[in-house]
Amino acid sequence: MIFNVLMYAMMVYMIIRIILMNGIRKKNNYITDLMQSVSDSAVFNEKADKLEELYAKDTQFINEINVFRLWEQALNERYVVFQKTVEGLDLTKLIRNTNKGRTIEEVPFFYLLQTVPNILYGNHNEEMRLLLKNKTDEVKDLISDQMTWQISEANAAMYAGEEDKAVSVYENILNGDYENMKYARNMIGIYKKICAAMLTKYYQDRDPAKAEELKEDVKYFYEMNIGKRWLKNIGVEVPEPVEETEEENTEEEPQETDGEENKE
Repeated sequence: MIFNVLMYAMMVYMIIRIILMNGIRKKNNYITDLMQSVSDSAVFNEKADKLEELYAKDTQFINEINVFRLWEQALNERYVVFQKTVEGLDLTKLIRNTNKGRTIEEVPFFYLLQTVPNILYGNHNEEMRLLLKNKTDEVKDLISDQMTWQISEANAAMYAGEEDKAVSVYENILNGDYENMKYARNMIGIYKKICAAMLTKYYQDRDPAKAEELKEDVKYFYEMNIGKRWLKNIGVEVPEPVEETEEENTEEEPQETDGEENKE
């Protein structure tokens, strides 16, 4: 009798898990399709509006969609609506407490903390960059142990002309000294490339020899769409394309994943 009850409980657990995983995959597919429309504001927002209608009761997903709206709005310099979207964000919905501790929705936070501020810096819109910084500061105490947060703080120092405050963060991450930071394993590569890019900006006029040491990482970063934009925005000279080899770097822009993957 006990065995049958246990088997039944296990079956119910597996069915629920399968349903949840299928739901996550479906959302991820929707987000991927949405992101591919970013160059066309009308199409992007039509898709985003339909997703918000479809998932009207899912506050986490609604806030994820709004993070990607910010990305579109920054890219297309739609700052009036950008400000309204920032004001409407509830970032606590992208943070969860699990049996493994606190975790974040890392891809939306990547765009919120890394990509969008870099675009705003490249567009010379300090007002909107600081508006977004003030919004993310609201959850600082909840996410300050995350690698993406610590890199974003270093980036903010760089953008504000306080470069010396940022260098040690980038160098520690590139040297593997990040045991006290949380991060998704599939994100560490792009985090390191961002650090290499920012250090190149710092060293290119101060110590060209050190900048040269980072050349290969910067080249690989350039091969990613986000890397091309990032390097242009911070004023780092675009390198020559990397020749393809059997061990070609295939890393792409961050995408949503099906499961939790956070490394401490």
